[in-house]
Amino acid sequence: MTDQQPNQPPQPYGEPPQPYGQQQPYGQPPQPYGQQAPGQAQQPFGTDGTPPLRAPYYGAPLSAAVSRFFRKFFDYSGRASRSEYWWFALAQGVVTFGLVIVTGLVASIGSTVDATGQAVSDPPLAIFVPLVVLNLLLWLVVLVGSFSLTARRLHDVGLSGYFQFLYLVPFGSIAVFVMTLLDSKPEGARFDTPRD
Repeated sequence: MTDQQPNQPPQPYGEPPQPYGQQQPYGQPPQPYGQQAPGQAQQPFGTDGTPPLRAPYYGAPLSAAVSRFFRKFFDYSGRASRSEYWWFALAQGVVTFGLVIVTGLVASIGSTVDATGQAVSDPPLAIFVPLVVLNLLLWLVVLVGSFSLTARRLHDVGLSGYFQFLYLVPFGSIAVFVMTLLDSKPEGARFDTPRD
């Protein structure tokens, strides 16, 4: 006779029995590392209730995603949740779009053409050149940090960060895009490195 309670599903073979009341709901997969079971209160990790940098932050808000991007700028180990990845992508896209619009407006301010279509004056270079340089610097900074963020996101779905080399082949960026949309997988925990 087993110590199973009536109306409880049997435990999978080879796993120790769970105490009564703490069993995983029948038919539900185990929750990935760092996530709470549905209906349970979020367990705080730090003094402010956020997980440590070494752990993925599931359900990260925009501010936390941007902060963690810069705090883990060169960190290729560990994992990044889908919310960490896509909130930062949204913030980066909005800032880049805004800078491009402002640069385009500045370029068009001083430009006029005559009846033949020839430019009569140039945009104000004192403003235009710094904006172009700012756009370029922002692009370089985001490019460098995005490689580590994408590697951590791929780790969270259980894949190697080396899948980013698909960017070098035709349509490889579409494959990487699809991979970053996947759900978190528990096997991604193998990419975690314990830190103090």
